[in-house]
Amino acid sequence: MQLAILWQRLRELPGFVAGATAVVAVWLISMLGGLRALDHVYYDFIVGTMGEPSSARYEVLLVETRPGEAHDWPQLGERLFAAGARQLIFVSPLAEAELRGLAAWGDERVLVGRAPLESGDPPQLRAPEALPADLAERLKTALVALPLGEGGSQRGQFGDFRIGPRLLPGIEKAAAVAAGRAPVPPVFGINYHRGTSLPRIGADRLERELPVPELVQGRTVLVGHAAQPWLAHYDAPGMPRGKRLSQLEVHGLALDSLLQDKAVHDFGPIASALALILSGVALVVAFQPLRLFSAFWVSLALIAGSVPFAWLTMRLFDLWPPVLELSLMTALAFPLVYRAKSLAEDRRLRKLIGETSTKLQNRYLPPGFAETDEHWIYVTNLVDQILQSNRTIFLERVPDDHRVREIHALRCSIGDIDEMRRDYQRVPYTLAIEQRGVVEIDVGRRPYLKVQLGRERQFLAPLIFGGEVLGFWAFGLEEERIGDAAHFRAMVDNIAGQIGELLYQRQLWQARRASEGAAWRRYLNDDALALHRRLSQAIVALERRVSSFEHLFAGLSTAAIVFDLFGRVVLVNERMSRLLTDAGLAPYGMTAADLIATLSGQDAGRVRQTVQALLSASAPTVLPAQLPGDTPGHYILSLRSLEQDPESADDTTPFRSHGLLLELVDVTDIHRLYGVKTGLVSYLNHQLNNHLTAVLGATKLLEMNPAALSGMIPLIDAQCRKAATTVERVQDLLTHELQVDFGGSYPVDPREPAARAVDELRARAAERSIGFDVHVPTTPLLAYANPRELQATLATLLDFLLDDAVEGSRIGLNMTDRADHVEIVLTNSGFGLPQERLDASLAAAAPAGDDTFARLRRALQHIGHWGGQTQVSTALGEGFRIALVLRSFQ
Repeated sequence: MQLAILWQRLRELPGFVAGATAVVAVWLISMLGGLRALDHVYYDFIVGTMGEPSSARYEVLLVETRPGEAHDWPQLGERLFAAGARQLIFVSPLAEAELRGLAAWGDERVLVGRAPLESGDPPQLRAPEALPADLAERLKTALVALPLGEGGSQRGQFGDFRIGPRLLPGIEKAAAVAAGRAPVPPVFGINYHRGTSLPRIGADRLERELPVPELVQGRTVLVGHAAQPWLAHYDAPGMPRGKRLSQLEVHGLALDSLLQDKAVHDFGPIASALALILSGVALVVAFQPLRLFSAFWVSLALIAGSVPFAWLTMRLFDLWPPVLELSLMTALAFPLVYRAKSLAEDRRLRKLIGETSTKLQNRYLPPGFAETDEHWIYVTNLVDQILQSNRTIFLERVPDDHRVREIHALRCSIGDIDEMRRDYQRVPYTLAIEQRGVVEIDVGRRPYLKVQLGRERQFLAPLIFGGEVLGFWAFGLEEERIGDAAHFRAMVDNIAGQIGELLYQRQLWQARRASEGAAWRRYLNDDALALHRRLSQAIVALERRVSSFEHLFAGLSTAAIVFDLFGRVVLVNERMSRLLTDAGLAPYGMTAADLIATLSGQDAGRVRQTVQALLSASAPTVLPAQLPGDTPGHYILSLRSLEQDPESADDTTPFRSHGLLLELVDVTDIHRLYGVKTGLVSYLNHQLNNHLTAVLGATKLLEMNPAALSGMIPLIDAQCRKAATTVERVQDLLTHELQVDFGGSYPVDPREPAARAVDELRARAAERSIGFDVHVPTTPLLAYANPRELQATLATLLDFLLDDAVEGSRIGLNMTDRADHVEIVLTNSGFGLPQERLDASLAAAAPAGDDTFARLRRALQHIGHWGGQTQVSTALGEGFRIALVLRSFQ
């Protein structure tokens, strides 16, 4: 009963069906192998972070031979068994003489591996060549083979290999069963994270001397070819780049995994499904009370937590959990659940709004200014967006009369009007009509609005069009908000004129509508013509709306391009066109798949899978992107399917989607923002380490000389105060978001921008055999500068020195961390100028010019804007010296 109630409540939760859909979708994708490649990458990453234990214990000893060598294996085997070996297993081919020697020896602890044959296209495994009958009866054999590694790495091994209708045991399974390690799973993962450095010894060494018992005792001896350049090599998860394993090592690690019961296992389909179901239910329940932003961070935390979770399960249990499936399910559950919650709320709101048709009409064809009965509210909103007034009152002319009446008031009431006659043929209305513009009311003599405390000034503007008085606009404004009086009056007159024209056009439309609405006109009018007119008006309105959206799309700051299903460009805005053109790409000559592959760097196969997922699941996808060439910046590529309107009956396309939207989002400033915060954290760590080191040194001195306590207390107190101050200042910067546009100066580490500025000019300097001598501190330091402009400013200064430098000389960059500032000195060996001429050139440089001295002047001004100081000195024949002093973050 309780379970039934619980089940019913779960089903009633918004997003339950969406969560279940996410669970099923992720499970099916996983079972169909859609996540296999990413899972392998994730697995390799986790194994690579685990490292090799320093005290790894192995139960396998490798005996390495060389191809073509022959050895007396019975004699060597006796030596190995005498030293305590448990088994002797051969994984490399043996000559017939060696096989006969082993058969004559007849030791039951010997296992000979036989490699299967391959034939057909594609290749199929066949049983090894049959041994002679006398050998087959006296030798124990097993199959030596490795499955084809997925993703370039040899992660697992088969217990049995299918040869035609038969299952033949592999060499590892046969050896493990002989050692009493049963049962052996059909497929198991090779354990690389517990060590890959198996003990080994050469066969030729065994012939020369007896084996060391400590090396052999209790181990299974695996005999095979040592690594040779012409032999097969295998990549393994977590292995350093350039290091590969031989076939003998792979078999040895696989056998060692079985012998130590440390083979890597995964959850399997059923356990994975249960894990997905439990996590899906937990997420649906957890997301219910959370707001969107909180749920987003919870989802990110869960996805990020999959890394330590996978690491722990592998380290503790040699178990590979479905972390990728769980992460994907979390990423899907978040938008799906909140979409379902939004839909549930939307359904409740739809009942309050009314019929869907009325809603759509109001949404896409809202009533115009002439049609609505709330036109004065529109006028009030228009004025309030432009003019920040204290009080606003609109008055309308009474038809066929010389009086006006109050219509609408903003931030006040109609009772605020102090003028009681409302006759626009009297002052102050006549003054406004005569001047055809706004007039200021003398508050001291005859105020129009009731006087309030403060420095409010009152104004009255006529609403006139075509010589006809339509109303008046009275408002009060604080004196400091007026600014330039002439500009203010011109702006108010312009607004009043436009409002007057709107009111006049509305009067004409209302009169025309009233005339058309007469009974005799309705009787004489052609209904078809009226319907045609209404349809034409709707089409014109929709075309105007579409045109405005196209202009809006073209002017978006985010680069965007729309492709149809045939790969043709439908729309591309100016930002995207400019970026692609600067990168040497022709958008109209590329399909959507070509552009995605070029920007994301993925191969054609992966891009096709992404496009298939977009068209089938319609789920937005985000990929890291980079423009071709040396184009700077950091971007992400957002891919979205443009779905058809499900209510559209005239669409002849059989697909749900009618195109793809690609958005290239510039995240350079965000990347730079996080770089600034990373520098702050690095600086904090360095400073805290210095302060704590000083405190620890003082405590050690106290241990040796307690009498020095009175002298040490001020030192310890000073260091603690410095540490607290540093933490407080850094914490203040970290907890208050920096502006993404970096309009001011912030504490940044100038070392990396300086290095990038030098790298930017190295190629051009190398053409003239000019080098750079860069000396920067090795410890973190912070100086106040603009993170966006610092590198470009240093590059400009270095470029100035490069233009002046003598061929074959060197340009110096010396950075020094002083007590309260950071000093950067740039020098060169060049032609130089007289100091007076340099000062005159800088003073005469145009602020917006593009010549050498104009760029130098702007770069120096940037330093000054950041609170720094500059000094440029030169002499004829000695080059230039540019000294920059930036405020230090101490």
